Amino acid sequence: MKVNFTEYEQILRAERVSIYDLLKHFKKEDMDYDEWGNVYINFSKETKGTPIMVAHTDNVLRGERKPVLTLDGKRIFGGNGVGIGFDDKTGIICAIEIWKRMHKKGMRIIFTADEEIGGVGARHVPETKLEDAAYIIEMDRRGGNDVIDVSGATRLASDEFVKIWEDLGFKTATGTFTDLNEFKDVAPKVNMVNISCGYYKPHTNDEYLEIAEFEHNVDRIFEMISTHPDVIVDDTPEEPKKYDRYGTYSGCYGNQYDWEDKLDRYYNTVDECAYCGAIVRPHEGVEDADGNVFCDEKCQHWYEQMVNNEDQSYGDDGEDKTKE
Repeated sequence: MKVNFTEYEQILRAERVSIYDLLKHFKKEDMDYDEWGNVYINFSKETKGTPIMVAHTDNVLRGERKPVLTLDGKRIFGGNGVGIGFDDKTGIICAIEIWKRMHKKGMRIIFTADEEIGGVGARHVPETKLEDAAYIIEMDRRGGNDVIDVSGATRLASDEFVKIWEDLGFKTATGTFTDLNEFKDVAPKVNMVNISCGYYKPHTNDEYLEIAEFEHNVDRIFEMISTHPDVIVDDTPEEPKKYDRYGTYSGCYGNQYDWEDKLDRYYNTVDECAYCGAIVRPHEGVEDADGNVFCDEKCQHWYEQMVNNEDQSYGDDGEDKTKE
């Protein structure tokens, strides 16, 4: 089904999607929010045991966006070299599209705040809002055909649940930290996956959205929720976690756990980012003098700030102001 992106111009232009931007698409009586900025859709007693969709309202870009639709209608991108913030505006639009097609029945939505600075909003979503979910779907992945079942050091879903997505044509892949890492810690029996949105070159001014890929994935998610409305329990034995949801360490930096064996289908040898826990492929990332491996220089900086018990200090333009 075609998506009318003109309906979402307010969201695409926003610096950060707010509850006021969402009010155009939801009724006030279906919405609730908390002090951390998370927005909850359709969390009534009658909707317990239904699927939950998740998207985050922040992005790494700053200022008003200027979306442009190409003449051939195949892509959306920012005007005048300005990125849109498709991570995660596409996830928000996907959730709204599914909501409209489901006529709000049989689903719930959580719009989380501040995912890009470490899942701050997701960390404060009450366990009671997650533990009764049929399963959780997040749209926060670049590319057009991935289903993420392993996020950093966290296994998100059972093999049986992932097989359903593979039957829909998706390919399994490993991702980095998202809100699901926080959710899985407190709702280990709930199956969760992160699905590609169809955007490319994320976090840059050159990012763009492949419209056909996005629409195809909206259709496949709708098919999933329509044909699998009931609870699908993740009964896979739990694995050791390196961090709990509040950042408390359960071991020294750089420890490797049994979860690594499950990643052999992706890489022969892997390292783990000492800050966020994401998988760092051989010959990628950066390494400090102590041998700690990081995704990039930002993760290295945040790690050093964390060790020194200092706050992050980044300006609106994303530049590190601690070096001035």
